[in-house]
Amino acid sequence: MNKITDKELQELKSLNTKISNLKSTIADCTVQIARASMLREDSVKMVQQEADKLEALQIELEKSYGNVVINLQTGEYRDGDS
Repeated sequence: MNKITDKELQELKSLNTKISNLKSTIADCTVQIARASMLREDSVKMVQQEADKLEALQIELEKSYGNVVINLQTGEYRDGDS
């Protein structure tokens, strides 16, 4: 039976292993990208939910205090028209 040289066989095996490892790396990256995309989508939804809550609270505060600017550090407020 005919056979390639041991050196050629080793090079063939080495290249095959490298390609296989690179494909695995690509697959891992693809999974990480998909997870990051899902996390991003979930985070965007959560931001919108919190923004809606903030808007509702701002409406309630305006009903209670009028058009004011509130210091977020102290809770003090001043007239928002000035």
